[in-house]
Amino acid sequence: MISKKSLFLIVYILFSSTAMCQIQRSFFGLTLNVSTISQVENYLRSNNRHYEWTDTNQIMAQNMQFGGYIWSWVSFYFSNGKLAQVGFVTLDRSYYPIDNMWKSLSRRYKEKYPSYLVYDDAESINFKDSFTSLYITHSYLNNRYSITVLYATKSYEDEQFKRRNDEL
Repeated sequence: MISKKSLFLIVYILFSSTAMCQIQRSFFGLTLNVSTISQVENYLRSNNRHYEWTDTNQIMAQNMQFGGYIWSWVSFYFSNGKLAQVGFVTLDRSYYPIDNMWKSLSRRYKEKYPSYLVYDDAESINFKDSFTSLYITHSYLNNRYSITVLYATKSYEDEQFKRRNDEL
């Protein structure tokens, strides 16, 4: 028979571990706000991934697997030389594969991060903890359906918000 102390300890551990769960920050062995530009490039080269730099301080790579899906594009954004945002985008001309993927991702993320859900509608879902924001969206543009999943540091998100407002 389980003693009261043991039962209390089990309940405490369960609640503590749930409260400590945070939004994912590491992808492909690279960590937001820790990994450097050269670490991201080394990872891509060592895994034979073709990548390109864009004019927005971003590395784009194609056809990478994450979360059980092959993503058309994976983007790595940097701020002060550190990985600040990772974005996953998939495109399809057909509605049904994207709709099925959206339903699956929506359900999985809501189950994984229920206490961090801050916004949920038919086209986007947003989760936030004290360090990381997670956005999931789906849309139709230029005759293609798409899903985008973005993980970003709060500091990068704040920086982008300030930059957009300064331009106004």
